[in-house]
Amino acid sequence: MNARAELQAIIARLETMSHVPAVNLDPTPAATTDSKGGARPRGGIDRKDDREPDFALKSADHYRRRLARAHTEGIVLVILRDAQRTLRAYTHTPVADGADPKPGDPLFMRWLAKQQGRVEDISYRTGVSRALVYKARDTYGEKAA
Repeated sequence: MNARAELQAIIARLETMSHVPAVNLDPTPAATTDSKGGARPRGGIDRKDDREPDFALKSADHYRRRLARAHTEGIVLVILRDAQRTLRAYTHTPVADGADPKPGDPLFMRWLAKQQGRVEDISYRTGVSRALVYKARDTYGEKAA
């Protein structure tokens, strides 16, 4: 499969991911009127996150626009790599291991501080933020002992 076709398949999968902040189960039409006039539906996609370069959860429209502007195969490959990272971020679930404490457990922070490796890898593997890993290391790491 060429890069452009693979990217279009990833965009189609991203389109099915939830970008709406809440589900409205009310069958009546819900519309609000903003100050600019006209009615718009509640919810919708918040595009401000698409402008932040380090935010992983970009929308499918973001990649669709980038693909439309791509004129070389090298640029398509860069966009494909970013889209794959976004898809992994949307579909990632932390690795479940029965022996490891979970984030709600009382000893989780001490266990987290003892984990070896890069903070990014620990964060991805355990499903917690990098800030929490840094906090655990600062509080319970070898410096604090």
